[in-house]
Amino acid sequence: MSRDDSDAAVVEILRASLQGQYHAALAMLRQAIEACPDDMWIRDDRDGGNPIWRVAYHALYYTDLYLQRDEDSFRPWELHLTGLQDLDDVPAPEHLRHLLELPHRPQWTGVPYTREQVLTYWWICDGMVDGAIAATDLEATETGFSWHDPQRPKVEQHIDSIRHVQHHVGQLATRVRAESGASVDWVGSRGAAQRAPATVAPHSPTTPALQEVEDPGV
Repeated sequence: MSRDDSDAAVVEILRASLQGQYHAALAMLRQAIEACPDDMWIRDDRDGGNPIWRVAYHALYYTDLYLQRDEDSFRPWELHLTGLQDLDDVPAPEHLRHLLELPHRPQWTGVPYTREQVLTYWWICDGMVDGAIAATDLEATETGFSWHDPQRPKVEQHIDSIRHVQHHVGQLATRVRAESGASVDWVGSRGAAQRAPATVAPHSPTTPALQEVEDPGV
């Protein structure tokens, strides 16, 4: 095998690994969303943190954003409401809002997203992963997002994005377990070949679901 062939093989191993780890992190996020008790879904954290629905939406919004090739490729979810992605309620600078918000800037009415709506967005994001990573230049030296300063390689941006999902999974899993005793199981990897066929989730006539795949271990 030539050096070029070897380098190309390593890139493809990395590509498949990123796909698998995105799916794994999102699968754990989905577990946390589905395990959340109904009366906890819209309730602020006892320590003053955001409610489960908003943390889950935040994690999905930024997964959606950073799966894009660059900032100009991003279009918010059709049900996005202005500013809900920001857990601290501090809006993005004005010169970036046209990139991060819908053109007509719909305002939040105070009604939280339902679990079914968040799971619909989860499915959209999970469905983006394979195609987005397949189309990514993993040797690019910049992320494609102007606010990243200093810039970093595109592959590092994807690793950072996966870590962001897992960070919020840890938060939500801890809160759900403290409230109900339900646990979020570890998912070691979920590549395209390991994903179960899509079915229709019992709680929603429109939201597809992945059947659980037993994790063979970390």
